[in-house]
Amino acid sequence: MPAMEAGVLIMRGRKAVMARRLTHDLEFRRLAFCLGTCLFASTASLARANGMTHYPATHQTVEAKEAETTMRGCLGGRPEGGFYYLVADDGGYFYVLHGNTALLKGYVGKEISLRGKETDAVAPSRFEIASFGQIFDAPCPTLKPSFSRAAWQTERNREYGIEFSYPDDFALTPVTESGQFLGNFVTDQGVVPVARLSIPGGVYPNSNFGGGSFTISVNTEIGNGASCRQFGFSDPRFASSHAFHGIQYAEMVRTSGAAGTIYSNYQFHTLQNGLCYEIAFEFSEANPGNIERRIRVLRDIDESNLIQALIARVEFSIPTVAVAREGNPQAVPRITRFVASSQTADDVANRGQITFSWATQHADYVEISYKCIPPMAGDVPAAVILEDHGYPAGCNNTSPLFKNTTVEYRASNSSQTIAFGNNRRLDPITIVVELTPFAYGKAYPDSAKSISIQVNAHNPFPEGVPTPDGKIVLSYPVHADGTTKLQQGSSLTIHWTDANPRDACVNLYLIQDVVTGKQIYRMQLGDKCFAPASSSSYTWTIPDRYSGGGFRIYSGAPGGTASGLGAHFSIVPWTVER
Repeated sequence: MPAMEAGVLIMRGRKAVMARRLTHDLEFRRLAFCLGTCLFASTASLARANGMTHYPATHQTVEAKEAETTMRGCLGGRPEGGFYYLVADDGGYFYVLHGNTALLKGYVGKEISLRGKETDAVAPSRFEIASFGQIFDAPCPTLKPSFSRAAWQTERNREYGIEFSYPDDFALTPVTESGQFLGNFVTDQGVVPVARLSIPGGVYPNSNFGGGSFTISVNTEIGNGASCRQFGFSDPRFASSHAFHGIQYAEMVRTSGAAGTIYSNYQFHTLQNGLCYEIAFEFSEANPGNIERRIRVLRDIDESNLIQALIARVEFSIPTVAVAREGNPQAVPRITRFVASSQTADDVANRGQITFSWATQHADYVEISYKCIPPMAGDVPAAVILEDHGYPAGCNNTSPLFKNTTVEYRASNSSQTIAFGNNRRLDPITIVVELTPFAYGKAYPDSAKSISIQVNAHNPFPEGVPTPDGKIVLSYPVHADGTTKLQQGSSLTIHWTDANPRDACVNLYLIQDVVTGKQIYRMQLGDKCFAPASSSSYTWTIPDRYSGGGFRIYSGAPGGTASGLGAHFSIVPWTVER
């Protein structure tokens, strides 16, 4: 699907919600399962598929949920903050613990049982503690016993000055076969993949761990620690730093979910001997709600234990490859070139896609931001902006669907194609695209440059209005010979019937015949898809913006499964023939 069409789907309410890591706690790892699958399932089927609810096979009534029950599972949380959760042995479901949590002090990481009441059926569920049960000898997820004493192999890359070790049951993939890998640096230029290893799922036996990868890459273009500590695509809320084996790393955590699986990405950056390194881990976990057998469910600490065991065996030495010369931290970066392939985004002319190109001096990387003139009001902005990662942005860098706190940096001399959409207004929207240079991790807004882009209203028929198949029959009170004149501001009631029983709704469009014999799109009526599709009606108020002859109503079901075309009519100004 082209980027612009994806944006239209988002603006029309087909909410392809992308799971984001809202905290490092396991609470939101369970939420990611839901967010990753909600596009493909109804509410009822989603509840069964993603493990977010926790009813047994037989229906559990509200009265039953109010009764005390015994819950057994692995205890996690942050005692210093008074936050505890339990991952239940039975199905791996997640519960936030409330009530007498003082009983839990000292037992994080243990398998325990609790007596209490489940008080909320909405994930994440609450469990009110009444009493403490017991501690069990059965362990929570642990690395396989042979992991610490396995025969570890050592690889050394003298060119890039790095050495690392790994257990012999990890698979080392040649970098030439690992596919394109750009890492998550502030610039994708000068990136070299050094090594990639596959981590088997058996590292955590009898668990929902599905395996993962361990990747090392280097960026030869980044010459200072401040820029190396940044990430090309990140959410500053989830940035931190850690020291492993005496080496300080900047860390970024990202999580996504899809098809019953959650993916956790941990990326670590460090500048050593003039080179910026990235050590990245990707882990997959199966949704325990989709697994019939009882297994152990990984916690954040379990993934951290695996990371520490591997990253602590990474060592650095003087590389033989030429490294980037460190610039002058006092030099003020400037933009020497910032141009756009067009200053108008239009569905028909360029499918709403505009390519921006830029060049800078003394900049390590740049950031693109957006402002709308005038500012957009309301919960759903009229403008949608799609960048290369597919995440929708909006005016003032906010997202149409959720609060967007992500930051994306780009190379100091590069280009980027961005898709713009205007799906809520008939008038064009002006978007100011601003380019800000960065050096040594610092923004220089006084050196920024901007370009104003006009975003024309969305046209659902960029290739022209399609020929109707007649499965939808339209009727409204006009003469068949097209002599009817409708005044601006008057009402027109449109009836339809759809012969396709599978259509959920129909769209109504105002189109107009032109002298070339073609029909052009003017606007969508009601700005929504009308239901039911089988037979219904809509009363439309004719806007003042249109006048002339050759107007018709066109109807189409989503996906092009049915369409129809109504009779001609003219629109006259409201001051005429009153």
